[in-house]
Parts: sequence; structure tokens; C-alpha cells
Amino acid sequence: MGAGEEYFIVNVSGIDYGASENIIPCFPVIARFKHSNPKVTKIRMQYPPRPEMYVIYEAQHDAHLKLHENFMKKGEYSYSDFVALDDHNRELGRITLTFVPPYDSGNNACKKPTS
Repeated sequence: MGAGEEYFIVNVSGIDYGASENIIPCFPVIARFKHSNPKVTKIRMQYPPRPEMYVIYEAQHDAHLKLHENFMKKGEYSYSDFVALDDHNRELGRITLTFVPPYDSGNNACKKPTS
């Protein structure tokens, strides 16, 4: 990212994601939402085919993503758009994450942060 360029990061299980992708988080599935614009106050986690189905989280805070954790524990894939919003509900960033059950990763383990 260049100087002055805005960023939106969804950190899940200690790993930063700045673009849409498939992820294999560890349990518990804890996310922290970070945005460079201080006007971002909340994150809407929504189901892409039905955006009226959503949950709101505070920006810059930890959130336990129980919905995705429960799907993963049942061996099911799930996905959501994470939308960064200001107090006027203007979209200032969007990342789509697909949550893959750990045993589907081919090595039977979640993806852990590397030091």
C-alpha cells in the first residue's frame, strides 16, 4: 500500500486478510476489523445472496464469528461479505471471506500465523 492509501483488513485467528479469499481459521474463530479511515465505525457481516441477512460488529474490536465457527465444526463451508461502514452507512471497503473447515485443507489443520 502506498502512502495515504486506505486499507481494510479483516484479521481472523491472527492472520490479516486484505482481499477476498478462502481461509482456514483456528477455533475459536475470532476476527478483528481494521480500517485506516477513522470514519469507519462498524462492520456489516452479510450473506451475499441475501444482504438483508447481516450482523453488525464494531470496527477496531474483536468479534467471535460463531456463525462461521458453527458451520466449520459441522464440516460445512460458509462465506460472508465484510463491509466497512461509516455512521451514515456509506461503504468504505468490502472483503468476501469463505470459511473452509480445517479438515478440508488437505493437512487436517487450521492455518496459523507465521512468525
